[in-house]
Amino acid sequence: MTKLFSQRSVNLSLYRYAVQGEISSVTVSDNGMTTIKFDTQEELPTSCVNCEETYCIKIPIATGVFDDLNSSQKVKLCPTDAIAPNEHGRLEVDQSSCISCGLCIARCPVQAISFKKNDVSVIYNDCSIEEGDAKYSLADSINHNKSSQYIEESKGLFQTIFSQIEQSESPYRTLNNLVSKAMQISGIENVLSRQGDVNLRMDAIGLYKGKYVLCEIEKATNLDAPRDILDDVAVFCSRYDISKDNVIGMIVVPSMPNRRTEFWELLSDIYNVTGLRIAVVPLAAILIAVWNEKKISLEQFFLNQNKMSAREAVEGMLGRAINLPDPCDLLEPEK
Repeated sequence: MTKLFSQRSVNLSLYRYAVQGEISSVTVSDNGMTTIKFDTQEELPTSCVNCEETYCIKIPIATGVFDDLNSSQKVKLCPTDAIAPNEHGRLEVDQSSCISCGLCIARCPVQAISFKKNDVSVIYNDCSIEEGDAKYSLADSINHNKSSQYIEESKGLFQTIFSQIEQSESPYRTLNNLVSKAMQISGIENVLSRQGDVNLRMDAIGLYKGKYVLCEIEKATNLDAPRDILDDVAVFCSRYDISKDNVIGMIVVPSMPNRRTEFWELLSDIYNVTGLRIAVVPLAAILIAVWNEKKISLEQFFLNQNKMSAREAVEGMLGRAINLPDPCDLLEPEK
């Protein structure tokens, strides 16, 4: 394997596109070929240009979410740092640590990262780029992408992602980083709390429509997660003098709890007594939002004992039927 280096130790090569013009659109043909069209009406096959913004490596840390939070948030996008420059000054994906989550693919404005058979790789087309004398900015091209779906969902793909998370060096850290960055891409600004912070026990805190979102990220089905949210809210509101009416709970789950567990009844009990809304959001739903350039609407995930499936919420978000079996524990209880 080509040796990968940290971004600090190797400078990315300077490139520019062989066409001297502004990007007007990025389109994908029926055969899967991605083309960059310029305002000169010229076209080029897509290629990574080692852009100044390095969208596939970095995502800005959300600011103003909660100033008192001692956050562990990092600017790096990849949950496992699998994408980095190689010794040739080009970006490369380390397949042994990549979890196939697709965050880098969704962030690339020119779709210069491919996804084939669960393998992610950066595309360099030497016919499309030439050596440059300065970093090439894609900031003005970020909204020219005409694709609405980067990765097609499947149960097998999610099983692969979950398996690769488990095999990563630090599964909890990988999962938390994945969920946090995916939430940010899908419209919920958030930061991770620092492990061991007794004042903020939740895994992440976000902002959604002017309300704080206290988030528990579960690696496995945790039937006590609603109680954990209740504890999070009590500590958060008491110590920072914040009204519970300005707080939403959010539980991110890898699979839905069974129907007969008290998990679902607890959600109803908590709402009936306290008025606290808790969104139960499958990890699959967040990733599907990222892969399809959609925003998460938490109101659609206020589930309870009378509504245990997130399928309607996800299909409403997509505007189409989802490519998962029915039932599927990624979206609803199977038992």
